Amino acid sequence: IHQELNLNPQLTNAENIFLGREFVNRFGKIDWKQMYAEADKLLAKLNLRFTSQKLVGDLSIGDQQMVEIAKVLSFESKVIIMDEPTDALTDTETESLFRVIRELKSQGRGCLL
Repeated sequence: IHQELNLNPQLTNAENIFLGREFVNRFGKIDWKQMYAEADKLLAKLNLRFTSQKLVGDLSIGDQQMVEIAKVLSFESKVIIMDEPTDALTDTETESLFRVIRELKSQGRGCLL
């Protein structure tokens, strides 16, 4: 997770989370329902109160950072490297992030801060 945000403000949270990895149906069309549902699961895991259909540009910087974190979680990597992930986060968002980090640790995944 980079300190600088790498999100497109004109796209929704789901589109940013799965950019280049969109869910498609058997006809090759984007499966919006599945993509929004999977993104909502990731956002809920981080205790976020906004939906995956909200535009990233309408979010605060702290919320945009949380979308970046959700994007990284969507890759299901064994190791996640974070560069000052709590810099723009509120205390509540920071608590949510560390709860997720503990959960990842319990699953045998690593985080470098």
